[in-house]
Amino acid sequence: MSIDTAISLVDFEWSSDGDFVIRKGDLSDTYDSTGKGFVQECEDRIKSEQFDWKLLPTKGANLIDFFGENNTEKTRKTIEEIIKTSLTEDGFLDSSDVSVYAAPLSSTEIVVRVDIDTQGIEEIPDSEIIIKIVYDLQGQGPFILR
Repeated sequence: MSIDTAISLVDFEWSSDGDFVIRKGDLSDTYDSTGKGFVQECEDRIKSEQFDWKLLPTKGANLIDFFGENNTEKTRKTIEEIIKTSLTEDGFLDSSDVSVYAAPLSSTEIVVRVDIDTQGIEEIPDSEIIIKIVYDLQGQGPFILR
């Protein structure tokens, strides 16, 4: 799927819990918020598990696989790789436009920063999108922060 197709498919706004947002008694869309649909698609890929989506069964970072793991350098590097793969594996983003950094926050929590360079994406003004995540290895996440 090309980036143009992915952005055009994301029409409705949803909350971080996956619920549609209602404004003035109607479903809220992302047309007036340049790049919002794109950011939602990125967050969805990070928060999802594989096989959550019938049409795209490989979409999703599958972070649930890390529940119960120790907060080690190896675990953090693997999480970085998996998040990057979830954003690039089907051509949604080019790997050169995505950087992922993970660091320990506590004995069970990992903070992750995802930097996305949008220079080559027509629908989004040239900028860098940053998604921040706190992931708890004991099953309390991932949480998307902005």
